[in-house]
Amino acid sequence: MLTAAVALAGQTAYRYRTEIAAFMPSAGPPLDAACRLLRCQVPLPRRPELMSIESSDLQAEPRRDGVIVLNAVLRNRATFAQDYPALELTLTDEADRPFCAAFLRRANILTRRARRARRGTRHPGRRRGVAAHLS
Repeated sequence: MLTAAVALAGQTAYRYRTEIAAFMPSAGPPLDAACRLLRCQVPLPRRPELMSIESSDLQAEPRRDGVIVLNAVLRNRATFAQDYPALELTLTDEADRPFCAAFLRRANILTRRARRARRGTRHPGRRRGVAAHLS
């Protein structure tokens, strides 16, 4: 019976490792160590409803023909760090009809330095500028 209870606790911790690490930061290092042994990861949570775009700007890149640069400021309104969301960009014509759409994933919108850090918005409530070059 004890073995079954320990196995169930282990499965529960494995299944909810992201949530446990988000809400109990002190559990992060032991979960990371366990995942190294199990060859898994403890990803940052993704709660897109707690992320917002505070500002955005779309401009032509002056040094490169046919390239448009999207700059945006994202705010993490969660009480925990979380991963960057994918962004959907939809361009419309003069009649406000969509004519082009793109999905921008984390690798497409972060600066080289932020990609090297390989983490999300580290601090709750923090703003982070992102940029994407579109051609």
